Amino acid sequence: MVELLDENDQEAIHILYGLVVSVVKIVRGNEQILIVDDLDKEIQPINMDQTTTREAIRSIFVELGIEIAYSGKGSNEKGVVIDMDESRINEFGLDSDTIRFGQTVIRTDNLQKQIIGKTNELKDIDAKDLPTLIDRLIAMAINKS
Repeated sequence: MVELLDENDQEAIHILYGLVVSVVKIVRGNEQILIVDDLDKEIQPINMDQTTTREAIRSIFVELGIEIAYSGKGSNEKGVVIDMDESRINEFGLDSDTIRFGQTVIRTDNLQKQIIGKTNELKDIDAKDLPTLIDRLIAMAINKS
């Protein structure tokens, strides 16, 4: 039996899914950069430990085989690719040649807010931890884009 998600869980999963879709687009080469208005915003999906947007994005990249490092503060903060596991990237059917070491993939912009659409597919997601949830959302994003 699938447990129904409350409104807060649904919102957190929609935010996380929007981030996953954006990161997959970057790794595919369809987008160059993800602009985020607040990397410190807290997300807490499905009774999991609370995390920030910054750490969620880092976890998504890590799951795809890409390590990023953040530098700068406030509106000057950015995330840059510092390491890649090409075999892990290829496991997802993605091309590791579309991303480069030193590439800026995250930038903050307090004036621009990214709107993430909601989809009914996300209401039945069942995961007990952030890596499992991210893995399932990556699979959905890869299949959609």
